Amino acid sequence: MVGNFSINGTSVRSLGFYVSPESCISSAEPNIQQTEIPNSSDVFDTTEYGGFVTYGRGEIVTIIEGIFSKDLWPHKQSEIARLCNGKLCKLIFDNDPGYYYIARGKIDPTFSKLHVGSIKITWKCDPYKYELTDGTDEQEWDTVDLIDGVFREYEPTVVSGSEIFEIVARDKPVALEIEIIDDGSEDWPTSLGDIYVSHAESADATKWYDRTNIGPVPEYTDDSGVIHVSVFRPRVTLPEFLFGAGTTHYVKVEGNCTVQMHYRGGVLY
Repeated sequence: MVGNFSINGTSVRSLGFYVSPESCISSAEPNIQQTEIPNSSDVFDTTEYGGFVTYGRGEIVTIIEGIFSKDLWPHKQSEIARLCNGKLCKLIFDNDPGYYYIARGKIDPTFSKLHVGSIKITWKCDPYKYELTDGTDEQEWDTVDLIDGVFREYEPTVVSGSEIFEIVARDKPVALEIEIIDDGSEDWPTSLGDIYVSHAESADATKWYDRTNIGPVPEYTDDSGVIHVSVFRPRVTLPEFLFGAGTTHYVKVEGNCTVQMHYRGGVLY
């Protein structure tokens, strides 16, 4: 049962509607890539050729109903249409409050003609539902799925030498983001120096991968005399740090700085 939900923060119940029990959420179809091998019962399977399974669009069908006067009904239809028809929206369901769906809505005009007081919206969705927080916002326990949810709380952390951070990944491969926090000093960020990040599958690993310097690059002149200006990005996305498939990863930060992790998990539904 879908139950009440909000569209871009607006609850359909607050608009005078309730959600029909005929509403439903359908999972996305995986993109299965298989080629039959001649004269064999085997197949050549490249479904996970890129390292992960890819998916098509999921679908959510919501039927909302209300009891309104004949004069008010056109206004209520228009209110819903302006909110979602053809638009990319953020959906949050009351019975699954720790996640949101990204979906584009389409209203079925024929349905309302045949079912008085009802509006049918078909949503084409990302194949994943997303955690409400990327770990930097305060998370309430009542928004955490106690069966398989993850409580994320990545506070700004002072690194003096090195620190190791645990990142619990979800189903969708997501690149980690790291933010270097301004410490308020007059010579920030030039005072930071080198900041190296790397990752491993164990906190006590002897080998760490994709060691990358995300510290400020000072101005310099190359051999041909070209001057390169100083470069610094306080918040950087690391495509090599692609975490997914429900695994746990460890990130090592080396240097002297204050950092904050950003990771928003995507879960198949």
